Amino acid sequence: LPEEKQKVIKILVDEDSYLNQIASPRNMIRFPKAIVYNEEICEELKEKHNWTKDELSAFYHLSGGKEEVLVKLVGIAKKLGLDKTELIRAHIERLFEDFDPDDADHVIFFNKICNELGLRREDLFFDIINDAGNKPNGVLMKLMANPENGDFLEFPKMVMAHKNYFEEEPGLEESLNNVYQDPAVLKDEAGRSELLGIIISWPAKLIQGLLEKYDFQKKGQLDFVRKIIEYYNFADNLSKNGSREDEWTVSEIESAIYNSSDYSEVLKKIEKSLKQVAQKDSTSFIRFGGKEVWKLVFGEQKVEEFLDVLPKKSNEKRNAFTHNDYDRTSQFMSNIFGGYEPTVELDQESFDISIEYVKRFGLSKTKIIFEYYRNIVLHEQKGIDLPEEQVAQGITNVEELEKRLDKIKQLLYSEDTIGELEEYNTFETEILRLMTGKSTHRFDSGRPRMEKIIEDWNSDFSAGEITELPAGYEVIEVSVPRIRLEVNVEKVQADFELLRAEIFEASENPKDITGLKSKAEVRIREKLKELQEILVKKPDNKYIKMQYSNYEKILADVQAAQDLDALLIPLLSVDRRFASKSEIYPVLRQIILKKLFTVNFSPETLENLISGLEGEVTAQGVLNIINIVDNFIKDHVINTQKKNEEGYWTEEAWKQITGAKDNSKLVDVSKLFKSQVDPLRAEVANFSKVETGAPLDVKLIPDRGFVGEMAGYIADVCYTAEYPLLKTYPNVVPYKFVVKDELGDAEFIGSVLMFELEDRNGDKVLLVRGFDVPGEADLDINYLIEKFLDQMQEVAVKRGAKKVIVPGVSGTISNYSMTIAHITKYSREPNKNVTLSEPFAFNGKVGGGYDLTESCYIAREVK
Repeated sequence: LPEEKQKVIKILVDEDSYLNQIASPRNMIRFPKAIVYNEEICEELKEKHNWTKDELSAFYHLSGGKEEVLVKLVGIAKKLGLDKTELIRAHIERLFEDFDPDDADHVIFFNKICNELGLRREDLFFDIINDAGNKPNGVLMKLMANPENGDFLEFPKMVMAHKNYFEEEPGLEESLNNVYQDPAVLKDEAGRSELLGIIISWPAKLIQGLLEKYDFQKKGQLDFVRKIIEYYNFADNLSKNGSREDEWTVSEIESAIYNSSDYSEVLKKIEKSLKQVAQKDSTSFIRFGGKEVWKLVFGEQKVEEFLDVLPKKSNEKRNAFTHNDYDRTSQFMSNIFGGYEPTVELDQESFDISIEYVKRFGLSKTKIIFEYYRNIVLHEQKGIDLPEEQVAQGITNVEELEKRLDKIKQLLYSEDTIGELEEYNTFETEILRLMTGKSTHRFDSGRPRMEKIIEDWNSDFSAGEITELPAGYEVIEVSVPRIRLEVNVEKVQADFELLRAEIFEASENPKDITGLKSKAEVRIREKLKELQEILVKKPDNKYIKMQYSNYEKILADVQAAQDLDALLIPLLSVDRRFASKSEIYPVLRQIILKKLFTVNFSPETLENLISGLEGEVTAQGVLNIINIVDNFIKDHVINTQKKNEEGYWTEEAWKQITGAKDNSKLVDVSKLFKSQVDPLRAEVANFSKVETGAPLDVKLIPDRGFVGEMAGYIADVCYTAEYPLLKTYPNVVPYKFVVKDELGDAEFIGSVLMFELEDRNGDKVLLVRGFDVPGEADLDINYLIEKFLDQMQEVAVKRGAKKVIVPGVSGTISNYSMTIAHITKYSREPNKNVTLSEPFAFNGKVGGGYDLTESCYIAREVK
């Protein structure tokens, strides 16, 4: 051990030591910060046991030399009358061992240390250099880049003043050339080229962090830096996540930033590149472009005009193009101009038309409406002929378009139920598909087409096979607080980022297994080499020989695999302990993810998923990952209780999955995501809520009409497999959840099913099944659930029911994590269990995972 750690160990094992009265040596070695952070203990150590800064420092080293520990030590040193300067100087070298100069927090910590020592930054900087006895490297150079006076130009001035220290630094001379050598360049009137040089020499992450933490005096500098950072980040994101066709754009933007000395020249070159990517790859442009990027392409005045017509009530202007959880504008643009095969080009003409469109229709994400509107505008302004299909449907002017649209909206969102549907044309059918969620349904594989649903509905309704809504069910109106959820990033970051990276990688080309095969081959060869080395020493060991033979076969099968199923089969023959320690687990997780994306996700839906996980770690991002694992992978892709009924796997692959699950030595695929998702799931209950803006008025409308039939599509959940819903279950009452924006445009935000059943005592009960709100993180979902249950208690009185009950199986409660977490609390109360009179396994089989016959719990009782 290092000397300073030896000192601590000796103190800990001394039976007469004061520390032995506090805790065991083992616990103090495991939790050294408990000593450092306890001022009372530290004071006792100093006064009665003559502890000095050396002993305190020893605990600093034992705790891993973390910055926050040193900060605490400095505070304690002050209180104990120790020399804090000596304490810090004693650990300068250790302190900056793992220092990340690209991290703004680290740079600011460096500044704090300077303040504690009463030194200027450059004094401490050169102390470190002189103590080390060598020239500064690039890392130390960047430590100086902490704007002290709110001025980026402080950095080159300091470099020039101490230029002799940097002469031998590789690559530095080139980056300083023509930027810092002429003192005149440092003058404000000399233009912005020197600032551009600084931005190039610093990582964008560092500058962005500093911008967020310092108030800069020179507004011109600040505006310029923000723009360059945004363009740089756009190129960086495009490089990492865009298509191969975007590589030329990346190089163009980077070249403009790095090779141009004139500010206006930089912007012209970047503008040209961005306009090309907007037209050739609109999906990536929308996905990564911030406000400055949009302004450079479509003009500052036009973009400001667009921002001004966005809905005011929901603060859209502030959130637009930020790609945060509240940015509905980017999602709107993606739906209109993006997608796997965009049908409308994102050019100046279309952007200008979108301004008037938003004025009339708000952020309506229905692509066909925009296309028809654009056709009409171009016809009226330029005389361009309308498409024949649009003319045939009689939609030749904006008034007729609005009339048709309003007619369908009134039908879908009204408190009345829709009986037999009239014959709809292509436009109207498409609107129905979009507004009911049918067109974006993630479980749509194997489901009937919209035309078939309408045809069957009309047939069943006219034949009298759809029973009417029973008396007692009424419209519920709830004013629900809008909220922003905040998560403790530190607790979830590692697991979130690991799974996010695997999701991103699996999504790039879901059917391609080339990369996964290579990773698996490398690990299996390593295992074979390990076994070979053992056999050299023990050539007669039969068990090792058998293992070697098995892994040779596994390797051959992996190399021969042509699809996901064929690759999964041999990898599930790998020993579980080896799989968990090697890279086999990540490969297996990606096989599962790729299978999910192949079966359930269209390119557009996959794009929406990815965009919801990008950027900073957020509460919504955490919920999205939990949703993927719990409600898709566990409930569908690898649900052994369903016995592969949904046909995800070949018969041979499914046999291997179930066989491995029952063998403790092999990999149980149902536990592949457990270690990463369990911490995320546990943190959901700890999300903090911050109310944002005016409450959201939600109408919960009972509907045993056509919209009720589409309840599963509205909430994007899997029970759409139960078809036809209302004909098969005359005892169910779906509720549709409707909200309106400030323009009065309505939309669905979710649904729930209410089943009228009997318990084993013969009493009627109301079962709340599938309370599903996909955007549950945007409103106080717990409040909405409780208000709904209160209203159901009143319905129970009217319907002669004794109890309102909820499921005890998470997959039947909801498809969304926060709702599951809230409703689950009812299943944890003693004496709350309810057994039903007859088997009930909606969307499943009796005895299967969705069987609720003996797994329901009381949420409300009628007294």
